[in-house]
This record gives sequence, structure tokens and C-alpha cells, in this order.
Amino acid sequence: MNMANKHNFTFLFLLILVLASCSNKNEQIDYIGYISNVTVTVYEAESKFGEIENGDIESVYKIEFDENNLPIKISEYDRSGDLVDIIKQKFDSDKRLTSLTSYYDDGKEHFKYTAEYDGDFMIKSSFDSEYNHQTSEYTNNGEYITEFRTFSDGELIEIVKQTKEGDIVKSIVYDPDNTITGKKETNKNGYARIFRDPSDKITNSITYNDKGLPIKYINFSLYPSVVWDSSSYSTGFDTYVVDYEYDKQGNWIKKIVSREEGENQKPEYIVIREFEYN
Repeated sequence: MNMANKHNFTFLFLLILVLASCSNKNEQIDYIGYISNVTVTVYEAESKFGEIENGDIESVYKIEFDENNLPIKISEYDRSGDLVDIIKQKFDSDKRLTSLTSYYDDGKEHFKYTAEYDGDFMIKSSFDSEYNHQTSEYTNNGEYITEFRTFSDGELIEIVKQTKEGDIVKSIVYDPDNTITGKKETNKNGYARIFRDPSDKITNSITYNDKGLPIKYINFSLYPSVVWDSSSYSTGFDTYVVDYEYDKQGNWIKKIVSREEGENQKPEYIVIREFEYN
């Protein structure tokens, strides 16, 4: 994959990640304890002599934390060790994300996400890049928070209704002709996210464990730039299962991502996280 295509793919992935994360729910399931930095390495999975082993490196992510245990810088490197991009994040005094800026390897800005809050709730967020501009405005009736996401010309993209805890009650997605193209929701116990087509038929789903980590994806495509982060995904046509190992702090330090092939599972990726605690 050439660099231009890689940047385009990374943009599409991060657009999904940022917009999927734009809720009033404030928690970081991926980081527990007082952390200085984390190195995440994504390997191809290889099966040898009945064992699953690390194959070639796909990508490496180095995550730096501030004194409040918040991830403020994420640097991505390719398999050759060359810098791909850098993400810088800022948070407010309540540890809520207020801005996320992505830069190309040459230092030029790739895209930027910002969020505004009023009291305990987000009221507005925006996403700007050389390709795209989107804005979300939020209303809060005390029981539900509703997000209205539009393009810069006011064209409606999605309406999301969610609880104060961040669980999606209802989401309706529109295409440029203002036609409903999809829906999504969170099941009542919070352990599954369900995607539906306009006729309410389930098209995709993600199942989570009791730690809030995804353990099964149905109709998705998982890539190296997706599997390193537990809150990210890209829709597709495959089914994946994820197995985790944890350290004594409760952080996952290894996960094996396998793709289902009939009744069998083929390991695709091994993700290793090395923590340096304060």
C-alpha cells in the first residue's frame, strides 16, 4: 500500500473511530492505573507446530500519557520503523477530550476533532480535514442525549439517541438523498452493539466482555490500524473473535484476533502492549 493510499485509509478509519467515540460517556477502558507510556505492536499471526506465534510486524504505536494519566500523544510507525503519523490530544480539567489533531509524517495537519461542553455534557463537536467537515450538536432532556450530525452545508448524516451513560438507544443514518441507510443500537445490558439496515434486519454486531472489550465482530474487516485500539472498527463481511491476556493491573497486554472460516478460526493478528507504569 503506497503512502497516499495508506493516509486515505487511515483517514477513513480514524473518521469512524472519532465519530464512534463522540459520546458523553467518559471512560477509558483501555488504560487502568498510573501509566507513563505504552508501546503497542501489531504482528501477523503465524501457526507453527500447533502454536500461535508472532509473525512479521505490521505496525507499532507509541502512546505517551500526562500526569493525569491521559493519552496525549500517539505516534504510529510502519513495519520499517518509519513514522506514519502523530496524533495529539488535549483534555479539560474533567479529563474529557477537547481536541484531537492528526499530523502527517511531514508535520502537516491531517485532520482535527474538537468538542465543547456545558456542565457535564457535550454540546457540540466538529471534525475538519482536507476532505471533509462534519459538525455534531447535542440536546439533553435529562434522560436522553440526542446527537444531530451534519456536513458543513447542513446535510444530515446521522441522528443518535443515547442514554447519559453513553448506550445507544437508537441511531438513524442517512445518505446524501436523505434516505435512511442504516441504524445502530446498544443492547440493554451494554454487552453488544447492533447495526441494522432500513428494514431493521441486523447487518453487523459487536459483542463485549464484562470489561467492555470487544470479543466478537460479525460482518467487519479488521486491519492493523484498527486492531490496536479496542474502540475502533471498520465494517466488512468477516467474523472475528478476540482473546485477551491481562497484567496484574487489569490492562490487557496481549490479544489474538482470529477470523472465522466455517467452524474453524484462523489467527490473523497478535497485538502486544508493553506498559511502563509510574
